[in-house]
Amino acid sequence: MKRRLDKLGAALLTLALAGTLAVAAPAGAAKAGKKVLCEKPVDLDIKRVDACWKEIGGLKPVVMIGFNRRFDPSFKAVRDRIQSGEIGKVEQIVITSRDPAPPPPAYLKP
Repeated sequence: MKRRLDKLGAALLTLALAGTLAVAAPAGAAKAGKKVLCEKPVDLDIKRVDACWKEIGGLKPVVMIGFNRRFDPSFKAVRDRIQSGEIGKVEQIVITSRDPAPPPPAYLKP
């Protein structure tokens, strides 16, 4: 993978992959010395995520995980209403997302 990434000549890779492929991609990109923006949870299994970081952490890579708000309660409510048929046929959804409320106090504690 490193040789193929080197041929790209890119300094940054943006990754948007199926969850089953995503964990290997940031590791390969980091090993190739690339900065990484991974638009997904890296994996649905935290053990694989931890193993990935253990593998590349010593390289001190620049890795950012862009995680959209699909698990946000308000987004889930919209999805549920669409799935139930309450809203009717959906042609297009445009969402501007801002934090609806401050985080709970427990979020701010170390």
